[in-house]
Amino acid sequence: MLINDKKSCRDFYGNVRKTLTVQERTEWDRRILSFLVNSELYRRSDLLLTYVSVGSEAGTRELISFALADGKRVAVPVCIGQRMSFFEIESVNNLKKGAFGIPTADKSAKPVQTYDMSALCIVPALSFDSNMNRLGMGGGFYDRFFAENDLLSIGICYERCFSCRLPAEPHDMKVKYVLTENGFKNAENSYFKEVSTYG
Repeated sequence: MLINDKKSCRDFYGNVRKTLTVQERTEWDRRILSFLVNSELYRRSDLLLTYVSVGSEAGTRELISFALADGKRVAVPVCIGQRMSFFEIESVNNLKKGAFGIPTADKSAKPVQTYDMSALCIVPALSFDSNMNRLGMGGGFYDRFFAENDLLSIGICYERCFSCRLPAEPHDMKVKYVLTENGFKNAENSYFKEVSTYG
């Protein structure tokens, strides 16, 4: 479906997510986790930068627990003013409720000092498209972060929220890959397979 303005897109895909059942989201989260943790993209990473899912977002809490048990460093976003940084956590218990009810790192967390290509960033959105464009909530935090940090990024969303084309502006930053419950996509190849045996 093609919608030409971001507000209408946000309304549309927000409503799509609201129609998903708990059973659907639970199964699709399991598939997304399976594809991700069995991919070379994940295996090669030392540091996982990931949002903490709330509501109908594609789930990341099992991913956080899995990565920590797997010996990876895990960091979650903290927004201060107009800027977003990532702070390392040692457990999902190191989270507190932040602005807008979004879980964030507590005061014991330490900021990530440097970002390089050993880091893998998991990015939320209402929708992604086949050109790797992202439709966020409109705050611009990820756009500003990626404008300053060239990282390996994977946007995750459910297939029903994947668009053929989203409205995009010059300052909008693309992700490198998109992952849905059906697998990985990138701009060069609509789908590409990763070995997946988890679960």
